[in-house]
Amino acid sequence: MGKQQNLSEMIPVDASKAYDLVLLAKGDAGTMTVTVLQFDAKKRRIGAYHVSGNADSLTQTVGPAIRGAKSFIVKDASGWMPVTNGRNILAFNAKDDHSDIPNFAIDYYVKSVTQQADGTWKIEMSDKLRNSYPDATFVRQHFDGAHMSWRFKLPMTAPHGHHIAPAELGHGNLHWWMGTAFVQVQVRVDGATSASVIEWCLK
Repeated sequence: MGKQQNLSEMIPVDASKAYDLVLLAKGDAGTMTVTVLQFDAKKRRIGAYHVSGNADSLTQTVGPAIRGAKSFIVKDASGWMPVTNGRNILAFNAKDDHSDIPNFAIDYYVKSVTQQADGTWKIEMSDKLRNSYPDATFVRQHFDGAHMSWRFKLPMTAPHGHHIAPAELGHGNLHWWMGTAFVQVQVRVDGATSASVIEWCLK
């Protein structure tokens, strides 16, 4: 693991607008990873799993989902993608218009999804549920992923830039994530024995 440093404190941004991140660094041979951490208006850090959901997976609980339990029942999980690492996260209090995103009512990890004889589906968890939710609570399958980041080779001979489009559903490096109100820029250097950022801007 390389040396990591914050380039900024929290910076307010308008995620409905496009921005460009431009950076120039000096140093010997190595790589520099630039990461943009995103936060909501309450300054809660937004992870990929807060904003990335499978729209076809929206369903409702049948009976309550109880804190401390390791399973609960939903109406229909036929639209869920196969449960794998990165596809095993739940977002409760979900809404079909995605107005719940970023959704912080997150629980993990889903172990299995099995249809029952009565047509309902049993969701089994590898860990105990952290909160309780009443009957008919909407729930959606969410995905994990990395923070917004880019990697550059050192030494740089010219500034490197990256365009960030206005917010839309999902995570990734091409657009702001929904609900973003503040950001913090970090850099990590790997391989180079000497490297530093000469200048950078987000505008």
